[in-house]
Amino acid sequence: MPCSEDGAAAAAAAVDEADPAAAAAVAAADADADAQFDDVAAEEPPSVEQRVHNFIGCVLEPLVKAGVVSHLLAEKVAGKATAKVMKRHADADDVQFLVREYAAVTRLVTDLTDHYQRQGFE
Repeated sequence: MPCSEDGAAAAAAAVDEADPAAAAAVAAADADADAQFDDVAAEEPPSVEQRVHNFIGCVLEPLVKAGVVSHLLAEKVAGKATAKVMKRHADADDVQFLVREYAAVTRLVTDLTDHYQRQGFE
C-alpha cells in the first residue's frame, strides 16, 4: 500500500522531533529519490540506431570476453556494422527487423571482424 503524503509528512515530523540528524538524512534520501525519479522520467527512450548498436555490441561481447577480439576492434566493427544496418533500415520505427535478420546481422559482424583482423587491426 503506497504511503500517502500526509502519512509521509507525519512520519517526517515524528523523526524530526526524535532526532534532527535522522530528519536531515530522511530529507536527503527523499530529495535523492525525487531526483532519480525526475532523471528517469526525463530520459528519452533509446533511438533505433542506439538499439541496433547495443544489439551488435551484444553479438561482439562474448568475443571480447574470450580475448578473440580487442575492445577497440569491437567498437570499430560495431560502428561500421551499425552504419551499414541503419543505411538499409533508415526509415525503421522499431528494431523488429533484427528478429528477422538476426543471421544476416551476425554474419555481417563476423565478416567485418574477419576483414579487419586480416588487415592487421587489433
